[in-house]
This record gives sequence, C-alpha cells and structure tokens, in this order.
Amino acid sequence: METLEHLLAGLSEVHGRLLALPDDAFAERYALLLQRDALRDKVAEHHQGFDESRSTEDLIAELDALRDRARLIEKDRIDVVKQHGGGSWGAAAGADGWGAVQLNASIEEAQGLPKIRTRIGRIKGILMDRETDVTER
Repeated sequence: METLEHLLAGLSEVHGRLLALPDDAFAERYALLLQRDALRDKVAEHHQGFDESRSTEDLIAELDALRDRARLIEKDRIDVVKQHGGGSWGAAAGADGWGAVQLNASIEEAQGLPKIRTRIGRIKGILMDRETDVTER
C-alpha cells in the first residue's frame, strides 16, 4: 500500500497540472480528473484502514468527544417554540419559525455538525464490527 505522503504528493502534482492546463484542453483535463479521483479514492481507503488499526479504547474516546461536541452545538439551537412565545397564542402573522429553522441549519453547518455526525457514524460502524457497545453513556 502506498504511503499517505506519496498519495498526497500525487494529488498535489495532479492539481498543479490541472491548474496549468489551457482552458481548451478538455481531453487532458478529463484524464487528469480521472487520475485525481482515483488518488482521492486511495486516500479514503488509507484513512479507513488507519481507523480500523486504532485501538477500541482510542475509538471510544474519540466517539465520546465527538458526541460531546455535537451536544454542545445542538444545545445552542434556537428554540422555535420559545422564540415565538409558545403556548396557544402563537406568533404574529407570517412568523412561522422557518427563519429560525434555516438559521439553525446554517449555524450547524458552519460549526461542522454534519461532518461530526459522519465521523460518529464511521467510528460506530468500526466499533459495531468489533461487537463493542456504542450506546451513549
């Protein structure tokens, strides 16, 4: 298996060659894009193999830390019900809370919550393959 450094150097070289191409070099660009995608796939395999070689205790520690980070981000969500007064009175006409929902989604994206959730899923998958309990404590 190639080292990560070698793969990243190859990606860097392909990226440089892509930037140096003239605008009308479509065939060459396509070939380099295919080469780049193949190198990216190898890097992804390398990362997956790295995770699988880590100890169960190390993965559980990372999982717990990621879960804590996700909870902190989720704790800062705007409560749509409280923002609009809650109860049976509701909000003013046209204030349906959709803006708060969109703002929550933007804040979560900016703080990396989707990537954290993806990483949590990857770690849980590895731990479940090892028949380790992944329920939250």
